[in-house]
Amino acid sequence: MTAIELKYIANNSRKFIEEVEKDNRKISIELKYQSFEAYNLVFCNKQYYYIDELTKLVENTNSNIKIMLAISHYTNNKKKTPRPITNGWSF
Repeated sequence: MTAIELKYIANNSRKFIEEVEKDNRKISIELKYQSFEAYNLVFCNKQYYYIDELTKLVENTNSNIKIMLAISHYTNNKKKTPRPITNGWSF
C-alpha cells in the first residue's frame, strides 16, 4: 500500500510551508495505524521566497515519510533546475 501527497507551490506564500507540514502530520498519523510507503512530493516552478524554510522542513522530515522538493524556474531568462531536495532517500 502507498500513500502519496502532492503539493504544487503556486505563489510566494508562506502558507505552503504550513500546508506541507499538515500533509506530513496527516501521513504520520496514518503510519501509526498501518504500514505503507509514504511519499510527500512538493513541486515549485517559482523563485520561492521561503525556500530556506521549506528546505529545512524537507530535510528534517521523519524518514518514515519520503519527501522530495523539486524546483524548476526561470530567472533572467535562464532555467534553474537544482537537484531535488529530500530527507535522505534516493529516487
